[in-house]
Amino acid sequence: QTTRLGQLLVRMPLDPEAGCLVLNGVRLGVAYECVVLAAVHERGDPFLSSSDWGPRQVSDVFHARDACSPGRASIGQGG
Repeated sequence: QTTRLGQLLVRMPLDPEAGCLVLNGVRLGVAYECVVLAAVHERGDPFLSSSDWGPRQVSDVFHARDACSPGRASIGQGG
């Protein structure tokens, strides 16, 4: 028997750790932040070369980096 949580995780295109992170983010009201962190977890190093990123993608990468590195909130954002 699979639990309800297990059923949800199986349907998500993420590994179980990232899926759990997203589901807990939804439960705790911080879904956006957890989705960004799950994407970083799935993708690996977010600072790979990609010259075609727009302002939104760059902002999301800085947001994820800062969420993972307390005390670095203003580095790279002009402050």
